[in-house]
Amino acid sequence: MSTVEDYNSHNTERLDVEGMIKLLHKLDFIADIEAGSVVVPEGV
Repeated sequence: MSTVEDYNSHNTERLDVEGMIKLLHKLDFIADIEAGSVVVPEGV
């Protein structure tokens, strides 16, 4: 059986810029934007 632990600063991982980029690349819409299949309006 697993236990549930509250979210707090002691049980999270801080990401540097490279870590955040890697995390964002796991999102499908980010990959679509980079592949050019989604047009992002200017200013967004």
